[in-house]
Amino acid sequence: MGDSAFYVAILGLTAILLSASLAFARRKPTGNRQRRLWRLLAGNLLLLCSLLSTIFTAFETYYRFFYDSTDSFGLSKVMDRWMERHYQANDWGIRDNIDYAFRRNETSSQRITFLGDSFTAGHGIAEVDDRFVNLVRSAWPEWEIQSLAMDGLDTGREIKSLQQLLKKRYELDVVVLVYCLNDISDLIDEWNETLPLIKESKKKQGFLLRNSYAISTLYFRYKVLNNPSAANYFKFVLDHYEGSTWETQRSRLLILQRIIESNGGRLLVVTFPFLHSLGPEYPFRGVHKKLGALWQDLQIPHLDLLTIFDSSDPDEVVLNRYDAHPNQAAHRQAAREIVAFLEAELSGE
Repeated sequence: MGDSAFYVAILGLTAILLSASLAFARRKPTGNRQRRLWRLLAGNLLLLCSLLSTIFTAFETYYRFFYDSTDSFGLSKVMDRWMERHYQANDWGIRDNIDYAFRRNETSSQRITFLGDSFTAGHGIAEVDDRFVNLVRSAWPEWEIQSLAMDGLDTGREIKSLQQLLKKRYELDVVVLVYCLNDISDLIDEWNETLPLIKESKKKQGFLLRNSYAISTLYFRYKVLNNPSAANYFKFVLDHYEGSTWETQRSRLLILQRIIESNGGRLLVVTFPFLHSLGPEYPFRGVHKKLGALWQDLQIPHLDLLTIFDSSDPDEVVLNRYDAHPNQAAHRQAAREIVAFLEAELSGE
């Protein structure tokens, strides 16, 4: 049974239960007291089943046809459908509405390559032209703007992706690393053990999870919220910007710099804060300072967007309570700052 057939089945079941409840209510009670009591119990049970079926059908209808949003981990059927609707890939399999070329466009004053993860890809932004990459392209049409970004990329996979493109003679000019604080995640053992388990739970779905949008959404919300490693994900990230993990990450960033510069490129960095944690007690300020000091030591221009979003209300810059990615307003604000940053850094070239 496909999910469409499942929906038709629950509609039919709800209609049958409601009709049976109505017919039962119209019948006059007959027989002795004991028989009338059993009839009352059966009627209440039928009414309860009708009510529960109606409520479930309402939830299913809402999540199936009207709810069009995302979650941070991308597990539910609603998320799968959102991706199908809004993530159109170009000829390189990257989310964008233009195709890319390996060689620079000679008519463009600059080639700017954004390297990043879901923040750069525009996770949760339905129209690709509303993410910051495309807004920068719109502000400066004479720049050749490309986005080498995919959901879930970390520093290790960003390096591999760039190396693969360079083997195909991809020409570098200005490379903007859009750094998210969880780019270190692939070095965190706790997360490397947890992520496969979460993904495995999606593969081993039973009948209801495969066919119901409502149950899928509510189940995976519960699954993530009650998984200790998922719940403590951001604490893991914070803790690992110390010691050997940070030293490994620092070395990888140096490798990325060398790869870019040895292939004729120039590296610039934009850092996004964890928007859902913004506020006076934002726990990642020390991480931002550590990253800022690294880029300063390497003489790499750096735009830290924490200075821009620091006073923002998290609810005004994230997608929703289940998805901490930047919303459309945050992408617009980031685009304005990135354009000004690029203008200042590239004005002398």
